[in-house]
Amino acid sequence: MDMQDNEMTVWAFLNEKGGVGKTTTATTFACGMAKRGKRVLLIDADPQANATSAFGIKPYAGFYDFLYRQVSIANCVKAVDPARISPEAISGNLWIMGGNIETRNLVNQLDDVNGLLDKILELSEMNTVDIVVIDTPPTPTLMTNAVYLASDKVVYPVRLETWSMEGLQRSYQYLDRVNRHRAAENLSAVEFAGIIPTATRLSTNEHTANFKALVDRFGWIENGGKVLHPLPLRTAWVESTAIQASIFLTGDQQATLEANRFVDEVYNAETA
Repeated sequence: MDMQDNEMTVWAFLNEKGGVGKTTTATTFACGMAKRGKRVLLIDADPQANATSAFGIKPYAGFYDFLYRQVSIANCVKAVDPARISPEAISGNLWIMGGNIETRNLVNQLDDVNGLLDKILELSEMNTVDIVVIDTPPTPTLMTNAVYLASDKVVYPVRLETWSMEGLQRSYQYLDRVNRHRAAENLSAVEFAGIIPTATRLSTNEHTANFKALVDRFGWIENGGKVLHPLPLRTAWVESTAIQASIFLTGDQQATLEANRFVDEVYNAETA
C-alpha cells in the first residue's frame, strides 16, 4: 500500500434483511472507487464471505484475524486482481479483508463495541487507504453496532418489497443512537449517504408503491433527497457473480452506466 496524504472515509452498507443487495452494492462501490483512482479496502464482515468470493478469492479469516487475533493489516488483506475490477487499466487499488465462517465467532468474542472503531482509527493513522467499504451481515448483533459506530457514511440497499422495507426501517432507527455514542467519543456524526433500491421492477405495483413511499419520506436525489436512482433487475448482476468479477466486466453497457451513476451518486454524498 502506497503512502499518500488523504483523509480516510469509512462507508458501511447496511440493512437488517438479507438478500437486498448489500454485497452487490458494496463491491460495486469499492470497484468504482478503485476505477476512480482511490486506494480502497473492502472489509467482508459477513460470515457468508460473498464479498470475498466475489473476486475469486477463497474465503479466509482476514477480518477475524484483524479484529480478534490482532494480526497486522498487511497480513489480513489480499489485493484484488485489477482484471476482475475493470476491462480498462485502473489508477487505484482494491484490497479485500476477507471473511469466512470464523467471522461468526466475533459476535461472542467482541468485548467492546468500540473494538472495530479503535482498529479503524489505527488504520486511518497509517494513511494507507482512502476509502474503507464494509459489507455487513443481515442479522443485527453487537457486530452490526460496532460497524455502525466505526463508519463515517452509511448506505442502505433495499429491495422494494415488504420485508426488505421493514429491514431498512429497523436499520435506519439505529442512526440516532449510534450518533449519540459517537458524540460521546468526540467523533462526528455518521452521515446518511443514501438509499439505493436494488433489483427493481418499477413496472410492478408493489415496487412502484414502495418506491413512491421511500421518495415521499426521504426525498428524491434530483431534488436534494436521499433516494438514489434505482438499479433495475438485470441478468448482468447474476453474470458478474458467476464470473467472479465486477459488473463492469459483463459487457452490459446499460448495467455499467447504471452502476457508474450509483457510484457517483453515493460518493458525491460525501462532498455535498
